[in-house]
Amino acid sequence: MYKTVAVPLAMLLVSLARAAPEDTRDAPVVPVIEQIPGVRMTPLPRQGFRRARPQTLEDAEALAAALGEAAAKRILAQVDLQQRVLILFRWSGSGGDRLSYRVEQTKEGPKVVFRYRPGRTKDLRPHAHLFAIRRGVAWEVGPKDSPPRLPRRKPAP
Repeated sequence: MYKTVAVPLAMLLVSLARAAPEDTRDAPVVPVIEQIPGVRMTPLPRQGFRRARPQTLEDAEALAAALGEAAAKRILAQVDLQQRVLILFRWSGSGGDRLSYRVEQTKEGPKVVFRYRPGRTKDLRPHAHLFAIRRGVAWEVGPKDSPPRLPRRKPAP
């Protein structure tokens, strides 16, 4: 019984695989968001760069101006700017500062919300985060999270 059922089932699966349109099988899926690792921060002028107002880089010239020619060439090998937009966050702050994101589903489609969480240390460190977002996807910088609470210390006996 098992052999007679398995052969028609295998033939059905092969015929369904052949019936699929060619363009849907080979088309690469562009993720909604992807973080580009290894971005080094160049020295910043004291104007304009804030973690709540990232820089949008839509072409190779803007990317080279923001990060330098060598970094732009390396990033362009990973990202297709016809399908994506680059979002660059740069700031100086606590070494414990964190930047995170989440993808929300809305009626208009996916939406990326970035969140900043300040650190509790008093050291001044440079931060740089580069994200590639699919073109046409909405994004925003959400409200600042409160810093993590530290546990209270018990007095020594």
